[in-house]
Amino acid sequence: MKKTLINSDQDLLNIFTQDDCDMNADEIESILNIEFAFEDGSFRDDWVNGVEINENQEIDLSVFRKYEDSVFPEKYPCLVVYNIENNFDRFGKVQFRMFDFVYQSDFLQ
Repeated sequence: MKKTLINSDQDLLNIFTQDDCDMNADEIESILNIEFAFEDGSFRDDWVNGVEINENQEIDLSVFRKYEDSVFPEKYPCLVVYNIENNFDRFGKVQFRMFDFVYQSDFLQ
């Protein structure tokens, strides 16, 4: 298990974009329930509003928007306790993703 003190949404996102995490943008979007922007600032779901999307461009991992039920801390600072593992067994690829937010108020009664 690892633990990291975070002070912003970007700090949380940095945990999932580290090289040792080995997650692609689609996995991060799915886990956190967010959407990354393309390099030009448009989002994949903007086509619903009539915006023409060029999907032949790179995704910008520093620009994102949260959906209503996205998974982010209620307040900052908070401690993120997490374990992200990529492994395999005889049946194939095995991934384990677990994280939880711990607040100072969790210890103050």
